[in-house]
Amino acid sequence: KSVPEYNADFNIPRNPYLTDIYNVANLIREDLIEVIQISVLIYPFISHCYFQCYSNLGFLDKLLTSMTDPTPEQRPTMEQVVVDFNKIILSLPFWRLRSRLVARQDTASVNFFKDIHHIFYRTPAHLLHGRRAVPCPNDSKS
Repeated sequence: KSVPEYNADFNIPRNPYLTDIYNVANLIREDLIEVIQISVLIYPFISHCYFQCYSNLGFLDKLLTSMTDPTPEQRPTMEQVVVDFNKIILSLPFWRLRSRLVARQDTASVNFFKDIHHIFYRTPAHLLHGRRAVPCPNDSKS
């Protein structure tokens, strides 16, 4: 519904691959990154709560912005998206690749306990088994 090229005329044939690129980026942005507004009725007022699903995915902003360019011809191809994503992954430090997704709605104390569990239980297990932070298709199944 939000694909810009279909706002003008839905009947004009379009490149479906460029639309797919837009839709993938929009899905990631809307479901994982964007700030969501929720209206909560607290008698006698309506309170608006804003939250972002995950707070530590900002490194994807530039890539997602290029993938959701309003002009379809300006969007990268899927091959270019993969190349750009790999460049982003290679530029991130080790600790950032191993960090967990931080849910926005969690309190500081909940995040503290989740961080402790992640740092002292999950991360060492992955390191001892030799698992990469970002799996590759060529990795053997373990």
